[in-house]
Amino acid sequence: MNLRPATAIGFLLIATCAAPSVSATVHHTLRVRVDPSRGHLDAEDRLSLPSGIGSEILFTLHAGLDPESWTPGVEVKARPEPVDAPLGSYVLRAADGRALPNEVTLRWGGTIRHPLAEGGEEYAGAFRETPGTIDAEGVYLAGSTGWFPAFREELVRFVLDVELPA
Repeated sequence: MNLRPATAIGFLLIATCAAPSVSATVHHTLRVRVDPSRGHLDAEDRLSLPSGIGSEILFTLHAGLDPESWTPGVEVKARPEPVDAPLGSYVLRAADGRALPNEVTLRWGGTIRHPLAEGGEEYAGAFRETPGTIDAEGVYLAGSTGWFPAFREELVRFVLDVELPA
């Protein structure tokens, strides 16, 4: 490719700005206990946050899961910001206004039981759908269910350990 210097610099600037940064990755180490008979989920997440995140970061989580911080000096507060159901909006904040630590532990628990509803009628052979459910008949948890904290970062990594009753 034969580019003039100004064009090459413009191309490099666009490519650099568009490429996600490895430092922007949030790493989740999740331990999740699911009790289908109660429709209940309990979870602990050891988060590794990107460096330079500042004193707070916003996230969404299912509104029925009641998140709390288990890291001293870090708090979780609900926000009135409207988000798509069944999600709630939260802020993870350093209590003293300093930068958040790179390692934070969150815990949450609650019930996720959204009944199956008839899907779109525009399709032949209508189907039933749910934003997510934990039930004795089965468990369906999509990313959109909000069963784990979703930050506005582009990249996410997981280690996931799930415990179910015997």
